[in-house]
Amino acid sequence: MPARETWLRPGDIPHSRAESDRSGLFEDVVVRHFDWDVSYDAEEYLQLLDTLSGHIAMQEWQRRLSARTAERTP
Repeated sequence: MPARETWLRPGDIPHSRAESDRSGLFEDVVVRHFDWDVSYDAEEYLQLLDTLSGHIAMQEWQRRLSARTAERTP
C-alpha cells in the first residue's frame, strides 16, 4: 500500500443498507463491522491459502511455487 494510503476502519466502510431496504427482500437490516488482526507464521499462512478460491483454482505447480516462495521469505 502506498505510504499516504490508509485502510478504512470498520465504521468507515461503505455499505449498501439502503439498497437492501429498498429491495423489500429483507426485514430489519442491520449492518455491523468487525475489526481484527490475525498474525500467521509461514505454515499457518500456507494452510490459509489452501482455503481461498483463487489459490484453489491455481494449477498444482503454481501452488507449489507459491509455497516455496513463502518458505523462503524471512
